[in-house]
Amino acid sequence: MFFDVPGESLQLDSVYPAGCWQVGTPTKPIFTGALSMPRALVTDTLLPYPDSTTCYAEFTTVSTLFNAQRTIAFKYFLDTDSLASLGWIETFEWWTGLWRPIDGALDIEFTASHVTPTDSTPVFTGRSLGWDSLSFSFGCNKQGVPDTVRFRFAFRSTSNPSLRDGWMIDNVMHTSFNCMGSVGENEFLATKVVPNPTSDEVNIYIALPVSAQYKMQLFRGDGALILEVERNYSGSQILDLTSLPNGPYLLQIIAEGKHATERIILQH
Repeated sequence: MFFDVPGESLQLDSVYPAGCWQVGTPTKPIFTGALSMPRALVTDTLLPYPDSTTCYAEFTTVSTLFNAQRTIAFKYFLDTDSLASLGWIETFEWWTGLWRPIDGALDIEFTASHVTPTDSTPVFTGRSLGWDSLSFSFGCNKQGVPDTVRFRFAFRSTSNPSLRDGWMIDNVMHTSFNCMGSVGENEFLATKVVPNPTSDEVNIYIALPVSAQYKMQLFRGDGALILEVERNYSGSQILDLTSLPNGPYLLQIIAEGKHATERIILQH
């Protein structure tokens, strides 16, 4: 979701309290523009973030796969007073009917910078001084995951004495993958993709021995599979993206019973 294209499969359902999160063109001291122009999701597009308020922005994701692994990826920009104001992510537990902060109980794989672990959930706080990436995966658990999954961004402020800009989010992407079996079967595979963003191609490095076989799948932002290959690893892999349109893509790599998911931004 770029917040600029109508009819995307990933939808922003609601914001509460009303006006707490805003979708629009950011015009602030630090937040001077969206990642994908012109609009982004911001705690306030024009003014400092709200004082002494908890804000929620709720999304629904839909997949044709039941009990699938889901990956949520997005870009974010932080400008908050450290520890005085913070953000986090919650998912709706369909089997209990309750919203829960994401944590290890939901089979989360969390990778991000400017995120502080706490006893209950990782939180976003401080200043990133630029766009950073985050992705988290869940599913393939014993309860199963239905075709519709809800999650929400939460932001709580206790004060804003320095008139910080807050939290800005753009290019939100949801992708589903078939589970390979039980929770323990899909272990994490270390990978590195550079450069990212890219204008033409990326180099893919995988923590595999040379000649090991792996499968690579590339998905569009709407979840459509556009490339699937199986190869023997040779130390690195070049993926040519010059023929593809600009936008976010999700790269899934599977090898030796492990998997990795990398988000790629293509900007010609």
